[in-house]
This record gives sequence, structure tokens and C-alpha cells, in this order.
Amino acid sequence: MNTRYLSRTALSFAMLAMTTVVFTATSANALEVLFSDTFNRANNADLNASTTGKSGTLGALDWGEQIIGITPPVVDILNSQLRINQWFPGATGLDGGYAYVDHNFIDSAITTAGELTVSVDINDQDTAGDWRKAGISIGQSLAEIQGQTTNATVNLVSDFYIGYDDIGATKGIIVYHNGVWQGNHQFTASRPDTMSATFTFADLNTATAVNYEVFLDGVSITTGSTAWSGTNENYIALNANSANDTLFDNFEVRIGTPPSLSLEVNTVSGLATLKGDPLEAVEINSYQITSDDGSLDPVGWSSLDDQNFAAIDGDFDGNGTVDGEDFLKWQIDGGTPEELAAWETNYGESSTGWEEAGSVDANTLLEYFLEGNSTIDAGASIGLGDLYNGGTQDLQFSYLTSDGSLLTGKVIEVGAIAETSAVPEPSSLALIAVSLLGIGTRRRKRA
Repeated sequence: MNTRYLSRTALSFAMLAMTTVVFTATSANALEVLFSDTFNRANNADLNASTTGKSGTLGALDWGEQIIGITPPVVDILNSQLRINQWFPGATGLDGGYAYVDHNFIDSAITTAGELTVSVDINDQDTAGDWRKAGISIGQSLAEIQGQTTNATVNLVSDFYIGYDDIGATKGIIVYHNGVWQGNHQFTASRPDTMSATFTFADLNTATAVNYEVFLDGVSITTGSTAWSGTNENYIALNANSANDTLFDNFEVRIGTPPSLSLEVNTVSGLATLKGDPLEAVEINSYQITSDDGSLDPVGWSSLDDQNFAAIDGDFDGNGTVDGEDFLKWQIDGGTPEELAAWETNYGESSTGWEEAGSVDANTLLEYFLEGNSTIDAGASIGLGDLYNGGTQDLQFSYLTSDGSLLTGKVIEVGAIAETSAVPEPSSLALIAVSLLGIGTRRRKRA
């Protein structure tokens, strides 16, 4: 059940700010989903009773189960989610369940890319006490999974494990390397939460270094390095030892990164440029640039509204309607036959296009596309004017995509300062989201 990408209303922005997707690193690889499972199928104790919800270039892979303990926990499909339930009367305290993908992820696409990302939504974790978690394990053989006899994290046989624990003294994102605890990283639960990890490596051989970055709702939680303990041993599993139900959703194994936008800022001239993803077009319906210290210049900003960007073809005067006045402007400007053909095709059509929103100032520049979405082409380079005033280099850039995801784009500073990536604090993100509600007074246009 793909709850993460459901359409959101304007009132959802404040909550969405705490689950912002942040892309702080780039990938040379185009996005390829190897295996995905939304679990959108009828309730069943057999995870493979239907292939509905399964997709990816590797096909509809099967799930396997490993049950631990005297009192068997439940691993099943419940309400379009994967449920792993530990506790029953008489449980030993070492009961737990694993659902693993019955596939060794050593495919040529992975070794060629030298990277892999695994993600899953945690929809619910009914837990009590410490060291209760819902997690992802990676880098293990099938024999190691099937030989697992305890749910204790110190006995985990996977090369890498991340666990989600939102209650008790151990609350946090828990990281393990080969059963060795690496620390707990605090977070604020706002389920459904998306937990993911991206791995980069030269090969899948024993002792090869594996660099990783862990994310919660796209926000980077921690980075580090581990190593493969065995050659070509890369089964991936989900597990839980939480009290009662743990509900997983939207499991995905992929290479590459989703397409994203960035903002290039020349710290000498103040010029800013909106950069499209190098490989894919991105559809957005709003964007915002902020500076906590007031380093923006609203007068120098050349908004998409100012530029009549993505206006309907044939609307030469930019008033949102294709009419007779546009034909006159076409004549005066010496327009092309192609432009005339567009005017004839779209005559009578209207579109509101981009509009500046809220009270823009030195802290916030914001605009939105009123109807539908606006496409930023792959490799696009769109000038936004002299919007940087030379102050503190703290600019932050975010945008709302067509599927309702609020993303934080990379800020690339050129000129006197080397390339950087600004990642907002949660408090700043909340302000960004709230300001998106402030659709109102427009900036006065420059003459």
C-alpha cells in the first residue's frame, strides 16, 4: 500500500517538512528498481500467493521466511502490508521473524554500478522495552539467514544491519556491522517512516570496503564503512523483534538515485541557476529558496513567473490566455511559423502558469505552479537572476514534485567557494513547509 506517495493537501505541508527527502550525494547511475514490493495483495500467510505488488527488472522475486523461537511469530500479508508479529503468550523473549528476498543480489547491474540502495516503510511498530527494533539486514548468505537461531542483535550474522526503534532507552536508528553495535542515532518518529541505506563498493569480494549512508525519510542519519565478510553473499532480509505487530510497506532494492534538481549560486556575481537532473525530467509544482540570515535579494530575483516559464504555447503576452492579442504580439515581434501554428492550435486555451506566493523577502523566495505541474527538462539550466546578495552562504533549496514529495535539492556554490551541499535543520524545514501555506501577496513586478 503506497501510502508514502498519496496526494497531500496544503495542510499536510507542516507535517511533510519532517519527512523531507534530501539528496546530498549524486550518482552516475540512472535509477533502476531491481525489486519492489508494495504488498498490495489479499491477506495471506503465504507471502508468495500472488505476485500483485511485486515489480522490478529482476522480476517478481519470492520471499522466504525464517521463524525463530518456541512460539512461532506470524509473518504474513495483512491489509496490504508485510506483518511480522513476535509476541504470543508463552513467548521466550528470543522469538522473532525474518522475511528475506529469495535472491542473492550479486547481479551484474549491481557490480557494474558499484552501488545499491535498500529501503522500506515502517508503518507501525507496536513495541515495548529496549532493543526492540524493525530492521533491514544486508550482506549474508542464505545459509546464514536460515541458520539464525536468535533475534538478539549481538548475534546478527549480516554484514550490515539498520534497526528502527522508537521507544525506550535505546530509541533511535541502530546500526550494526557483523553483530557489532555501531551506535544509536536519535530521531523523531512520524510513521509511516521510510528507512533506507545506500551502499557503494568496488566489488562483492571478501574484505572489500563498503561505504554506506543511512537515511530516515530521506534525511541523512549517519555514514560509515564496513566490509563484506564473504564473497558474493548478499541476501537481503527484513526482521522484527518488536512486541506485537510490526508493519512494513513499500520495500525496494535499487541502483542509482531518483532524479533531482539543484540550485547553482555564483557567490561572486549573485547569479543563481536552477539545474535540471542530468538524466531525467522532473515535474514540480512549487519551489522555495530560503536564507536564515537574509542573504536573498528579492529585487534581483528573476522568477519563473517573471519569465513566463512553461506558459501555454501561443500565449505570447504571458497573460495566461491564448487570444487575439497574442496574434498581434506575434506580428509585432516577427514570430516564427511554428509559433503561429501553436497559437492556432491553442487558441482559446488558458493556463495560470507560475505565480509568486507569499511575502517574498531576504529570507524567502517562493513560487508555485497553479494548475498541474511544470516540467524541468533533463539537463535544463534556467537562470533565476541575481538572487544572492553576498551575505552568509546559507541558502537552502526545496521543491514539491508532482507526486506530493517535498524534496531538498543540492545547493552548489561556485565562484569563490567550492561546491557544497546545504542540508536544513528540521526547524528550518518546518518553516519552509509552513510558508508554502502562505499563498498570498505577490511581489511587485519590476518595470
